[in-house]
Formats: sequence, structure tokens, C-alpha cells
Amino acid sequence: MMWLLLACSGDKIVIEPSTEPIPTDCLTDEEYYSALVDPVFQQNCVACHSSAGIASTTRMVLSDDVEVNFTVVSALAEVMDGDQYLLLTKPTNTHSNGHSGGQPIAPDSEEYDQLELFVGRINELADDCDTDVDLSSTSSEGDCGTEILPQRILRRLSHIEYDNTIQDLFGLSDTWATGFAADNVSHGYDNNAHALQMSPLLLDQYSNAADDIAASVVAQGIQNHASCTSLNRACAETFLQTKGTEIFRRPLTEQDVEGYLELYDLAADDGFDVGMTWLISSLLQSPHFLYRSELGVRQDDDSFALTSWEISTELSYLFWQTTPDSELLDLAASDVLQDPQAVAEQVDRLLQDERSANVMVEMGQQWLGLKGLGFVARDTELYPELTTEVRTAMAVESNMVLATAFDQNETLSDLLLNQTTYLDQTLATYYDLTVTASSNFEPVDLSDETRFGGLLGQGALMTVHALPTSSSPIHRGLLVRERFLCQELPPPPANLDTSPPSVDPTLSTRERYAQHSSDPACSGCHELIDPLGFGFEHYDGIGRWRAMDGPHDIDASGEILNTLNRKKGVTIVLVEQNMEFITELSHRIKIMEKG
Repeated sequence: MMWLLLACSGDKIVIEPSTEPIPTDCLTDEEYYSALVDPVFQQNCVACHSSAGIASTTRMVLSDDVEVNFTVVSALAEVMDGDQYLLLTKPTNTHSNGHSGGQPIAPDSEEYDQLELFVGRINELADDCDTDVDLSSTSSEGDCGTEILPQRILRRLSHIEYDNTIQDLFGLSDTWATGFAADNVSHGYDNNAHALQMSPLLLDQYSNAADDIAASVVAQGIQNHASCTSLNRACAETFLQTKGTEIFRRPLTEQDVEGYLELYDLAADDGFDVGMTWLISSLLQSPHFLYRSELGVRQDDDSFALTSWEISTELSYLFWQTTPDSELLDLAASDVLQDPQAVAEQVDRLLQDERSANVMVEMGQQWLGLKGLGFVARDTELYPELTTEVRTAMAVESNMVLATAFDQNETLSDLLLNQTTYLDQTLATYYDLTVTASSNFEPVDLSDETRFGGLLGQGALMTVHALPTSSSPIHRGLLVRERFLCQELPPPPANLDTSPPSVDPTLSTRERYAQHSSDPACSGCHELIDPLGFGFEHYDGIGRWRAMDGPHDIDASGEILNTLNRKKGVTIVLVEQNMEFITELSHRIKIMEKG
């Protein structure tokens, strides 16, 4: 942490870290709190933990009075929940009940070390001149301390993974999963294991899909999937021992084979095809098919190591979103994937496949919320220009930019500042750009263009994060705060009216939202969102650049508030122009990447 110095530069007000570190030797508890702890809480916690914030009823209510805050926080520093200090578990989101404000302080950060030392001081476990303290001995986990161990888990196939797997196993291109019950996934990521639950409805849908798929496979001819000379029980067993390995992504045990053959026998009285239909349908409803195992095998030191079969599956679904191919299965059968070098070679191989780029683009779409571009509602009278053709063109632009970034190994900050995009003439005309574009999507240099350029200047992103009749500083600010700065905000209280401010022709969008966020119950979080979103006010509700907001001049100044550079101090910058805003944001993210 550094002292803060105020400086003025042109149209910017900059608070920058000085090069002089805060003296920490032999401070009193009050001095230590004032210099090192209160600034962290002011940057990360006060938005919610204030008298007007959503955490105003908790024991931690902060103000702008450091002495009052010291009294409040010192009392909390003595509180233990079980064998852990509440002041350490809540902000790090390691409390058994979680923390509605997410994780404002990382357990391995400099801020955590300073907070831990403060707790140690208050509880007389550290002296005024100590520079560190280890409170992990208070944990019931003994020698493990606060170490985060890998989680053993079963991962249900996502809907995309399900369809890809069926196609690669059997060559069937139907998309059964498009009709499955939607998953309530966090932040749009459809492979969030904790959100991929099994509802009764989905269970029924899996059963129906398995019956359809099994019937299609049998209609193709079992000989396409197993080397059988005769269509009989022996063929069913051959299918289990060969194709069954591909379906379960591991060899079937003797008990597995016996159980499925008993099922085959029950149905085979009505013929071989009926017996095989039952058998295949049952395989496709098994947890060994529907779930990916990352349980591992217990080692001598009581840790768990993934098997080669689990590693092959993890690699394939990570890079290709589908079942392992024959090379991965062969390596798993030989137990070669216990060798890190062999795993690294497979990673290189998988990355060279076009499917990896497709998966990275898919991830980018989910990260940015772009998958809603095709159907987000817009007032057709206000925005008749947003045609299906334009929506498709904007999606192509974003996808090509993401694919290129992956192919060229660009960083996130590169994505933000890259002045090359992909346009056809339809999109160039839509953006009102003078660049020359062909009927096909080709790279276009926007270095001389002040209105567009970089990921956050794309029409697709600005369109998705807007409202049906206007831009939306809240949607765009929240996008930057959570998706780019990785600062999760708690949901608004249930009793608050979270509807956008009503349209008033006498007010600009900025003025309407300024009134909206002046409510003390709202302002704590909105001061972290709206100032970011105001930086994009030159983009209208469908991603076009505008010089005016109706009859109103646009004030596109924005503030990047309450970001904490964990190693180099705090920087707060008021910026006036859009690209200047994005450049500063890129600078913050680049520091995070290095940190």
C-alpha cells in the first residue's frame, strides 16, 4: 500500500501512488489501522457496509471517520466463528455461510496479510513492531491451514457437450439438447458444474432423448459400432467392451458388463434390435455417461490424483467440448497421461484443432453476454436500422475478433485497445464509417477512427448491454465492473425498485440515472457502476456512435472508482474521452494480469 498524492493534468484529476512506502514499523494499533486497513475497507467494502448500504444492518457499518471505523472494526476483529476470525473469513468469502459481497479481499493478497496482522494485534497475538503473523493455527484443519485443495467433483455434461458427444459417438447430428430444460448458470457460463443440476424434468428429457438416440443407432446397424459377425448376445457383449468404453470414457467393469447384458436378455425375447435399443438407451441414461468424473484415486499421503481416463476426459471437454478421441483414449488405456510431458503434448495437439478456437469464441460470447444479440428486444420505431442482417453482421465481427485474439495469443488489454476489427460493407455503413469494406468480412484498420475500435467499442457489446429504448449506464457499468474488473457486486435488496428511470425528454440519460442513483439505498452500489457506464454514453441503444442524446449534449466522462492494485497501491482517475477511458481501464487490467 502507498501514500496517495493528488495531481492535476489537463482535464484529468489523478490520484496516483507515490514511490514512498507507508512507514509501518512500530505503529500503534490506531495508526496501523488508519494507514493500512481503513483504506482497503474504504475501497472495497464501504459501498455496502455504510449506513445507506445494503449491509447497514450488520455489525460492520463504516463511515468517513477513521476513529469511529477503528472502534467498529477492532470489536469485530475479536469475534470468532467456530475456530476462525470473522473479520478474515467474511471479506475473503471463505465463511461457511459465504459473503453476499463476493470476495473483495483475496486470501493470498497483500491486503489480506495486512488485515491478518491487524487481527493479530487486536487479539494480542502480535506486537506493535511485528511485520507479520500467522493465524492459520486457529483453524481446525491443522497443518493444512488456509490451503485451498482441489475439489473432487462430478460434472454433468452441459447441453452443448451432450449434443457434441452424441454426434462424435454415433455420427448423429440432431440437436436433442436444444429442447432440454435450461440451466440456471452463473454469469452465462454453461459449464458451471455447481449450476448443472439434475431436475426431474431434465431427467425425463434425458430418458426420452436416450430412447430416440438408441433407436437411431440400431437403425444404422450395430456393425457400424462393433465388429460383429452375428447379431446376437455375443455382439451385445462386444459392443459393451468396445463402444461402451467410448460412452463411459473408461472401460466397463465386469460387473457393468454383466448388468447390461442382463438388461439385454430381458428385452431380447422381442429380437436383437429391441435388446440393443434397451441396452444403448440405458447406457446413455447412466451417470457414467451424463457426468464427467474428477474424483481421482486416493494416494499414500491421502491426497487424490486423477486417473489417466479422467485426465483424457478433462482435456477433451476443456478444449473441444466433446468426448475424447481415439488418441486420448489410447493414451488413457496405456496410463501415459500421468506424465506431465505427455499431457503438455496433448494440450498442444488439442489447441491446433479448429474446435479449440470455436470453444474459445463460445467462452467469449458467454463471458460478454453476446449470445443474446440475436433476440434482445429493441423498439422498432426508435431503432428500425437494427435488422436481422445487422445483428448477424455484428455477431460475425465479434466472433472473428475473439478468434483472432485466441489465434494470436493476445492479452485482455490487447483486446481492449486493438484497432483492427472485421467488417463487411453492411456493418461499415451501419457504423457510418468511411473505411472501405468488401462484401466479405475482412480486417479493417481503425487507427484513425476515434469513435470505434477495441472490444468495448463494438456494436454487438453495446447493443446487448442496453435497454429496448435507450442506452444503459447500469448494464454497461456492471459489465465492466464484474466481467473486466472481476469485482462481483451483491444483488439489490428484494424490497428495492430496480426498474430503470422513466424516460423524460427534458433530461439526458445521464441526468435521469444521476437522479435514480441518488437514493441512499441505491447509491452505495451505483457509485461503482454508473460512473463506468457513463463513459459509453456516445453509443446509443443499438451500438451506433451518437453526438447528441436527443436534444441534449452528451457528457461521456466516466470514473473508474474503487479499483485496488493489490501490489502497487490505489489509482483513481477521472477521464473525459471514451478511448482515454478504455486506455485507463486497459492499464488497470494489465496490472491485474501481471499481479
